[in-house]
Amino acid sequence: MSSQSRKLTIVHIGLLTGIILGLWAFVSGLVEGLAGYVDPATFNADQALGPMPGLFATALSYALVFTWYANRTQLSGYRLAAVVFIILFGVMFFMTQIETLYFLDSIQMPYMLIFGQVLAGIFVGIGAGLLSSRYKKKLDAISSATPGAFNTLSLGDMLRRFTILSIVYTLFYYFFGYFIAWQFPAVREYYSGSTALTPLIPHMVGQVTGEPQLIVFQIFRGYLWAGIAYMAAMNLPQAKAWERMVIVGLCMAIGISFPLLLPQDFMPAPVRLGHFFELFIENFTFGVVAAYLFLKHRQPLVVSPPEQASSTAFAREVEV
Repeated sequence: MSSQSRKLTIVHIGLLTGIILGLWAFVSGLVEGLAGYVDPATFNADQALGPMPGLFATALSYALVFTWYANRTQLSGYRLAAVVFIILFGVMFFMTQIETLYFLDSIQMPYMLIFGQVLAGIFVGIGAGLLSSRYKKKLDAISSATPGAFNTLSLGDMLRRFTILSIVYTLFYYFFGYFIAWQFPAVREYYSGSTALTPLIPHMVGQVTGEPQLIVFQIFRGYLWAGIAYMAAMNLPQAKAWERMVIVGLCMAIGISFPLLLPQDFMPAPVRLGHFFELFIENFTFGVVAAYLFLKHRQPLVVSPPEQASSTAFAREVEV
């Protein structure tokens, strides 16, 4: 990377961190204020600054990952903006809040706050997408790298992989949920009212027989997760195999786990900590599996004539 590219990248990371943090805090805070959840008489600096470390960690982490993504994708313009929006909004806001709605009896989060998070996610996703597109345009203008080619899958292959990943996600959900989150007494008490730890087999039998609709819900979410992972993994032709797996894993994991670092009134800190480790490890592993599955047995590369000369070298690289 040239000094000019390095300077551009550093500036972009700073701007992207600021836009994610700023829009997220402003829009969600505005909705909370308008809904009356913020009392001006008791609001103080400590209350305002409390969530900032978690907000900053999430914003910086995603800024780093999306910058890495922009450096390895063949996408540009509105296509890149759209993919960044889908990944960021989908993982950090949409997928999170549909699960919040499912467990609303336990979490007791007001609908207006859920709406505020979703609305903030729309603005954050649009801002991050447009900024990533701007960065990619400037980077391409000073870079001598040859654009990579698109990878494609047939509809049948795509559906088979989506179904496999949906099942994998559901198994991961129960496996990591039990062996990580459920090992925290605070998590068990929060959801069941008891700190007693049931052995794995009776616990799973109770889950399947007591709440079978949860399995259907997680299979449905598994298809959605597979779609997000597909958007990320299939647009990284300039990434090596290990890079693709790490990038997709981080894209899947950061947005759903890092917000748990933020203090909140609806989930105690020990419960959030248990879910943080669970969700980061679970979704990162799922992203790695998805990236590997979408890499294997793909159809021939689709290249435009000017890129034909570089396609052979690229094909050798991705098969390693």
